[in-house]
This record gives sequence, C-alpha cells and structure tokens, in this order.
Amino acid sequence: MPNILPPNYQYWQENGFVWSDEYDRRKKYKLIYHIQEFLLAEYFSHCSPAKVLEFGCGVGRHLKYLRTIPGIDVYGYDQSPTMLKAISQWADSGWITGHIVTGPPVGYLPYADKSFDITFSAEVLVHVRPEDLPGILAELIRVTKWHVFHLETAPGYALVPNAHNGCWYHDLVEAYSNEGYECKMLPQAYSSHAPYRAILDPLRSPPSISISVSKLWQMEATLQPNLDQQDSMKDQLVSIQTRYQNLLDELATCRAQNQELSSQIIKRQDEFVNTLDELTQCRAHNQELYSQTKRMQTEFDKINERFSETNKKLEDHTKRLIQFSNLAQRLESVLNR
Repeated sequence: MPNILPPNYQYWQENGFVWSDEYDRRKKYKLIYHIQEFLLAEYFSHCSPAKVLEFGCGVGRHLKYLRTIPGIDVYGYDQSPTMLKAISQWADSGWITGHIVTGPPVGYLPYADKSFDITFSAEVLVHVRPEDLPGILAELIRVTKWHVFHLETAPGYALVPNAHNGCWYHDLVEAYSNEGYECKMLPQAYSSHAPYRAILDPLRSPPSISISVSKLWQMEATLQPNLDQQDSMKDQLVSIQTRYQNLLDELATCRAQNQELSSQIIKRQDEFVNTLDELTQCRAHNQELYSQTKRMQTEFDKINERFSETNKKLEDHTKRLIQFSNLAQRLESVLNR
C-alpha cells in the first residue's frame, strides 16, 4: 500500500508551481524578501570558498543569486517537483542535473557524510511537522562538516497554523541540543525570521554578519508600514476596478436584455396591429353579414305577407267552392224529384 503524505507536505508537492510568481508578487510589497536575500548573500560571501546545500530550495529563489558569489558552489534539495520546475526558467538542464535533487520530505538525504561545508534552510522548517524535525536535523548534521545555518520563524512571531495545510514554530536551540550540538540565535535583521547557526566543526571559525542588522530592522520598521498601506490601497483599487468591470458587464447585460425586450415589444406591436386589422376586417364582414341578414329579413317579411294574402284568398276561394258545392247538391235534389 503506497505511503500517504501528510497534508502539509502534499500541499507543496501539488501546488509548488505557483510560488515562483507568488514570490515575485510578494517582493513588490514585502521588504523582508529583499532583506532576506541581502542577508544571505552577505553571509555566504564571507564563507567562500564553500560547498553549500540549500535544504528545501523550492523554486530556487536563493540558489539563483548565491551561485553567482565567487567560490560558492551551491546545491539544492527539495521534496516538491512542481516547485523545482521553476528553476529551468533561469538555469540550463546541465546545471540542474548536477546541482538539484528531488526526494522525500523526510528521511535519508542522498548525499554522503560531510558532503557539504554548509547546509542552510530559509522558511522551510516552519512547514515541517514537529515529529519529523529531529530526523531532518540529524540528516542535515550528517551531510555537513562546517556548520548549519537557518533563517526560520523568530520566537514570538505569530504564525497561521493552518496555512499551507500546516505551519509550526520550532525551538531550534533546544532541538539541536537534543542532537548534541549547540545552536545559537544570531541577531535578527527583520521581524518574522531569525538566523540560527549550529557549529559542527569547532576548529573552523564561522563568519560573522558584518552588516548592521539594526539598520535593516529599522528599515523594515520604517518602510514596511508604507508598503503595507500602498498594498492595501492597491487591493482596494483592484477591488474597485473589479466592481467597476462587474458593473460594466451588468450594464452590457441589461442593454442586451433591453434590446431583446425592445425587439419583442416591436414584434408584439406588429402582431397587435395585424390583429387590429383582422378585427376591423371581421367587423366590416360582420356588418356586411348584418346588412345582408337585414335585407333577407325584409324580403322574408314581404314573402310572408304575400303568403298571408295568398292564403286568405285561398280561404275565400275555398268558402266559395263549398258554397257552390252546396248549391249544386240542392239543384241536383230538385231535378231528381
């Protein structure tokens, strides 16, 4: 019986293709995506030379610019084939074949021990179920020889638990401690994510974040409200435009209906005129019939009058015949005597 993926992993496997455009859309009004990319690019530029694995690389948003940093040989692993298709928009098939691997969301990673100097994740572990986190961290530790770096949900940041069929906050400091390693949370550069780092090779010094994270934090605090307001106004404008278009569509529908009704009214008017003409003809015909009937009645009355006269004459003739008959009988009697 095939294994059924939990819904949070299944979401990314089935819907990953939309996120290339979604990231582009969000970057137009969310400053954190620009700060995040700037922070990672700055950080890894101080790690060169290094072989780097991004766990949960998705559409390759970070791989695209990290591979341009001199000395950084970057690779990607993700469980969503629909997300990885987006990488072909900016990388050729040869690079993809040599640098990108698709595999299950949890379990063994298809790399030898200590294959990479650094392994990192950005907004990935938030989509990992709590029971799966220890196994994933153990694999990240196994394939890494220098340190593991994360940009994941900051403590206290409000998550939407049901987003993408499941989101969870993880205490990475405690989780790495359970694996026998020290993990430290580094200074935040923006509100939603915090940088975490677990050093696996204590003999090799980790890079420091040389940029002023407080300035980045201040930039987000200053600019993001204005961007949110602009985005809200944009949404309102889109809503107004949608309503306006709906009204135009309704108006066009009403006009079409009115045109149809006008055509029906004209047709009914023509039918009514025709009916009136027929009624007028019927009335004229009825009048003619009435006149004919009246003439026939007059003629009938005359015939009846003549019949009455004739009948009276007949009665008079009959009486006379009777009288003559009686007279003839009396004469015959007299002669016979």
